Amino acid sequence: MFLARKPLVTINLSPSQDSGRLPLNKDLDKAWRERLVKNHLDLIILRLLKAKPRWGYEINLEIRDRFKVYLSAGTIYPLLHSMEERGYLQAVWEAEGGRGRKVYQITSRGDEFLTAGARAAEEFLKRIQYEAEIGPFQAKHI
Repeated sequence: MFLARKPLVTINLSPSQDSGRLPLNKDLDKAWRERLVKNHLDLIILRLLKAKPRWGYEINLEIRDRFKVYLSAGTIYPLLHSMEERGYLQAVWEAEGGRGRKVYQITSRGDEFLTAGARAAEEFLKRIQYEAEIGPFQAKHI
């Protein structure tokens, strides 16, 4: 006997009034936002540091404000340490009138990594859009 299943996600195909894009299930939208931020966190951090030097907590607040994604200290600080070891950023200890903090800034090597990553991401998104427009079979045979 065949049992009908409920769809996991309901997609509203009518355009959103405020953004002009197709609205999705809010939980799914949040899950994708979190996934993209976590998978590209190194590039996001480098982009924030290119604008100005920041300390870890400030980086986390900025990511939360811009992407509506909260990251734990256990996510941010090990990555900052790893990026510092790879030479993508450098840290300076600052102590202004109280408790000190590490302030991170992007290095020239980090800037090169950011530029290459941004270029690769742009090409990837263009390819996804292109395949969506013409279909994956046709895109594969070009």
